[in-house]
Amino acid sequence: MKRKLKNLAIVLSFLALGSCSNEEDFTDNKNAQELNRISQKDEKSILKEKFAFSLMKSLNESQLLRDLIKNEALKMFNKDYEILVYTIKDFRLENGMTLEETINKNSENNFQLSNLLQIEPTLTLLVPELPLESFSAKKWNTQSEIPAVAIRTNYTNEVPLITPELKLEMMPSDVIPGFPVIVVKNNERVISNLENPNIRSLKTKTVFEKD
Repeated sequence: MKRKLKNLAIVLSFLALGSCSNEEDFTDNKNAQELNRISQKDEKSILKEKFAFSLMKSLNESQLLRDLIKNEALKMFNKDYEILVYTIKDFRLENGMTLEETINKNSENNFQLSNLLQIEPTLTLLVPELPLESFSAKKWNTQSEIPAVAIRTNYTNEVPLITPELKLEMMPSDVIPGFPVIVVKNNERVISNLENPNIRSLKTKTVFEKD
């Protein structure tokens, strides 16, 4: 009987060790995935994420900024509810500062919007039309609704999302958010000449037309 109990104790010990090992393997694998995700960020992705955090903080502070994004999106300059950041960066907010100055002030790690626009001159804000008319540029109540900021990026299959509480969350790419959100992206329909010192303009190229 004592021998059987001893053998049982040995088996249980091995099971416990195996369980701990599995948990450690899972944790190590999860940490490795996170480190791999971070290591795959290029300069554009890093700067976009910093911009998104600062934009989210600015949206919290300024209804005038929310009004600006809504009104500019409704113009549908390229047949979608999009705004080129370059075209609104000099707009002045309630604090007397321009949008660019406010973004720089609210950022961390000495982020400068001009550095991002140099490598991503067609940086764009999209106000999406969500299902069941739950949120859109037309439906956006800028007094009461502060949207989260999502980032369209290439380094992960998930969508980085900055919440109004300034927390970074990863949202599956196939999930449609059930809350107000705007998207930071580059613009596929605009050709930039900003890198040419002799031509300081943005030109619109229509890829397709609705209807």
